[in-house]
This record gives sequence, structure tokens and C-alpha cells, in this order.
Amino acid sequence: MNFDKKYKRNLIIGSVFSLCVLIVTTAASVYSIYQLLESQRWVQHTQAVLMNLETVISRTKDAETGQRGYLLTGQTLFLEPYEGAQEEVWEAFEQVSVLTVDNAEQQGDIKKLESLVRTRFTLLARSVDKKRAGLPINWQNIEKGRRLMIELRSLINVMEGRERVLLEQRTKKNYTFSVFTPWLVIIASFIAIVVTLVFYFRLSSDAKQKLRMQAELEEKDKQLARKIDMVKEFAGEVADGNYQARIKEDDLRG
Repeated sequence: MNFDKKYKRNLIIGSVFSLCVLIVTTAASVYSIYQLLESQRWVQHTQAVLMNLETVISRTKDAETGQRGYLLTGQTLFLEPYEGAQEEVWEAFEQVSVLTVDNAEQQGDIKKLESLVRTRFTLLARSVDKKRAGLPINWQNIEKGRRLMIELRSLINVMEGRERVLLEQRTKKNYTFSVFTPWLVIIASFIAIVVTLVFYFRLSSDAKQKLRMQAELEEKDKQLARKIDMVKEFAGEVADGNYQARIKEDDLRG
């Protein structure tokens, strides 16, 4: 009875301990994988901000180049990059605005960026409209536009600098979790295997001990049955008048 209680206790302890280890290692693995995916998402997020900031300045430059070509030659072919650039610039600007909504510093420069871009395209449009109308070009506007582009480039450099700092931090974090996560899964699996094996051998040992004890009890039952049969046989012989009958002591001990 005591053995059965011990066996059940070991079985319960092993099951509960294995379950606890499984829960802890699974939770740790899930958390690590989540952090890895989250850090990858933020790296991609930062790269998207950088890409859209670069689109803002590069497509604005394209528009400026197309405008200058048109002003110098009068050929409408040069207006193609100018006309297509503005929509792309505002799409990229909108993406930057949305992607940096959680960044107070970047949001602080978004309005300034919008003002510079809007002013630059307004000046470009005025010069193009005057050229189309055959009116003299206001070269002061051209110079003002050049200064705006310098200011715009400077502002975007500042905004990109912030994003590159974030990119470096997030890349390091992503690398850390990319290295840590596989090892955590391996270690967790190893612990689970060790725990399983330890309790398997422990319970297997208990089971063998139980079988051995059961075999000993069965053997004792057989010996007891033989002794009872011998006593019955002796009693029968005595009852039949055979007073010379004897039971060997060795047989009783066996």
C-alpha cells in the first residue's frame, strides 16, 4: 500500500514538474519569438521611413530638374518628371507622417517639412506657368527655390539621422533576439528531454520494484500454499492412524 502511494506521488510530482517546465519554456520561447518578430517589424518600419524621406527629396529634385530644363529649352518633354513627381512626393510625405506618428521629434519636423515642400512646388509651378504664358521668368524665385532645396535637404538629413539611430538600435536588438531565440528553444527542448528521461527512469524503477515485490509475494503465497498442503496431508495420515508420519523441518522452511 505504501509503495502504491509512493508510486502515485512520484507520478504526480513528475507530471506536475514536467508540465511546469513545459509551460515556462514554452512561454519563454513564445516571448523570445515574439520579440524577434517585433524587432524585425521595427527594423522594416524604420527602413520604410528612410526610403520615403529619400523619395521626398529625390523626387522634388527631379521636379526641379524638369522645371529648369523646360525654362531653358521651352520643350514640354522636360515637364514629364515635374508633373509626375509631385504626386509621388506627397504620397511619400504621407507615409512618413503616418510612420512617425509615435515619434515626437519627427512629428515636430513634419509640419516644417510639409511647408518647405509645398512652398517649393508652388515656386516651381509659378515659373512653369510664366514660361507657358510667355512671361519673363522671375529669377529671384529660382534663387529662392535653390535656398529652399538646401533647407529641405538639411531638414531631411536631420530626420534621416534620427531614423538611422533608431535603425542601429533596432538592428542590434533584432540581432540579439535572432541569436538568443534558437538557443532558448534548444535549451528548453533539452531541459524538457532531461526532465522526461529522469522521471521516466524513476517511474520505470518504481514499476520494476513493484513487479519484483509482487513476484516475491506470489512466491511466498505459493510456499505458504505448499506448507498448508503438507500440513493437511500430515493431518490426514495421522487421522488414518499413521502415527509415524513426520513433516520435515526443511520442507516447512522452504
